Amino acid sequence: MLGISQLAKGFTWDEIVPISAAIHEQIDLLEKLIGDNLPAGPAFYPTDVKSDQKIETLICELIREAALRDAREELPHSIMVTIDEMGEREEKGSRPFFDIHATIHVERDSQTGILLGHQGERLKDIGMRARKDIERELGARIFLGLHVKVSKEWQRDPKLLERLGFTER
Repeated sequence: MLGISQLAKGFTWDEIVPISAAIHEQIDLLEKLIGDNLPAGPAFYPTDVKSDQKIETLICELIREAALRDAREELPHSIMVTIDEMGEREEKGSRPFFDIHATIHVERDSQTGILLGHQGERLKDIGMRARKDIERELGARIFLGLHVKVSKEWQRDPKLLERLGFTER
């Protein structure tokens, strides 16, 4: 591996920051330096808007990410998530409360066992991790109900692809 001094030869640098993404070493410093040195550009959307995607799409991606996080080696990336039902509960409290029911679609029967794990433990872990991520993004409390379904060759199902926003109506 090249040393920092060797990498610096022949270039003019304002800063050289050795980082490690694996152990999150000096990432904050790098982000700050980049932010301080980038010129301000035009705003593409209002400052209170976090994303241009629908909230359902974001929730599906967070659940999918949680599912793949532990089972990356065992599951192909051809799993997908759909929101079956989502609604706000009528509850007293300072933060809103949402009920979300989602399905994780796999292509083969053998993949359901991978997602469920022993006595449903892996699915429970996926749900807890996804729930925390979703609560952080929405700023709300949520109930997350997850189901696993075999949808053979879902990538070739026009109705399902349309529902997911991959094709136009």
